[in-house]
Amino acid sequence: MKNIKALSLAIIILLSALCLFGCLQKEKEPYTAYEITKADIVQKSTNAFEFTLESDIAPSESSKVYITRYDRIDAESESIPFEIKGGSYFFKAEVSYSSYFIHIVEGEKRATLPMMRPQMAPTLSAGENNRVITYNFVNGTSWSSFCDPTGKAVYRSASTSFDDESTEPVAKNINISGVDSTTDVAPSDEKPYYYVVLSAKNGIVRYVSAPLMTIDMAYSDLKIGMKDVNGVPTLNVSGKFVVDGDVALEFYSADTKLGKVLEIVSGRTEGKAGETFSLDIDMNKVVSGKSGAGVWYDIKLATASGSLYELSKDMADMGESVKQGNVTFEFKEWHSILKLNYQYYDYDVESVEILQDEGKAPVLVVKGSYDADALKKIQLHADYEDKSGEKHHLYAENVSDESGRFEFRFELTEIPHDCQPWAWFHIYTYNKGNATVNSGSGELGRGDKLSIGQTFTYNGVVYTIKAHNDVGTQLAIEARGQ
Repeated sequence: MKNIKALSLAIIILLSALCLFGCLQKEKEPYTAYEITKADIVQKSTNAFEFTLESDIAPSESSKVYITRYDRIDAESESIPFEIKGGSYFFKAEVSYSSYFIHIVEGEKRATLPMMRPQMAPTLSAGENNRVITYNFVNGTSWSSFCDPTGKAVYRSASTSFDDESTEPVAKNINISGVDSTTDVAPSDEKPYYYVVLSAKNGIVRYVSAPLMTIDMAYSDLKIGMKDVNGVPTLNVSGKFVVDGDVALEFYSADTKLGKVLEIVSGRTEGKAGETFSLDIDMNKVVSGKSGAGVWYDIKLATASGSLYELSKDMADMGESVKQGNVTFEFKEWHSILKLNYQYYDYDVESVEILQDEGKAPVLVVKGSYDADALKKIQLHADYEDKSGEKHHLYAENVSDESGRFEFRFELTEIPHDCQPWAWFHIYTYNKGNATVNSGSGELGRGDKLSIGQTFTYNGVVYTIKAHNDVGTQLAIEARGQ
């Protein structure tokens, strides 16, 4: 028995010694944390970036780099090929996540850096003697996650590639809050490109935006139009890249009439300087029936940096339109800026022409069809104002039948030429079951046999086809004595 007790005691002492030795060994081999100590991120297109990383895990052939949506590296995660440049990891990657993680792995070593994409859409507007760079940070974004408290800066450059040596600071150490724009009061024609540069995570991360520039520095030969493509009403913009870049066409509306923000974006295309591009959008995507008719949609080009370029009405044929059923798509303009609109009609104008037999007065003839189940009456009105400003109505003769066909005939001699020699035309519809009267004019702008400036003469009076409104969608006729 004494021998058993002695043996047990010896075993306990041995185990204690082993445990103590193990603990001492662990203290001699403490855990080592590895970090990504610097990250330069340069935006190349909407979701494409160039990364230059420094880490206390030195790059080697056995190193691996990952970008993941979450903080773990899953079995299906693929490593990103990289180059070793001056002791740094250099690679290109596409990142569409608003937040993501960068990992560097070598054996058991791992360094992870949580990242947040800058939530902004910077724009550049050109004044006569200045350039204004607006950051357009998205409301509700935690700025501190991608920008230090005084981490904003703006640089000007002669190059579409950011280079520390060739850029000039416009402003540095800008507060993240309370300042949404920076003005360059001494712009240079030799350095027309601008970059928004953000520092984050106490200077560890530097983010460089894609270059900002005026629309004429980015694209040329811009044209926008409407067309019917196999029954699909299509908005098209075409142009040419002035510099390497990418572009998307989009239209959207925040009109309260719709009760929501509607945004439609085309596919994005990339190109080299000198290459052409063409982008299409299905305009049916904006249609929400009669409730949405009359809403004006913004039409813009979107660049890699998130910049949005408004388009000029001079890029479009303002009288162009596309019809599909009861819907007519047409252009509008606001202070020379192009807009998209659609009107919902319970009628369809099929032809507009002026007929004049030899020796007789010219007659405006409008033919088409209407929804006989929805409308009890349809009329063509000609309006004019006399010298006192009083408004008068002239009604065209309406020949229609219950099958939903109409034909309006209006003799131009009814337009007075001795006071205010203008008359502009509307189609009025009277709904069944109530007294509602709707007025439309968009389909009277240009008929198959009408053109702006066309003239007809009778008894010493010249009748000229005009456009009453600014975009030529409302027919007007001027009558002046010779």
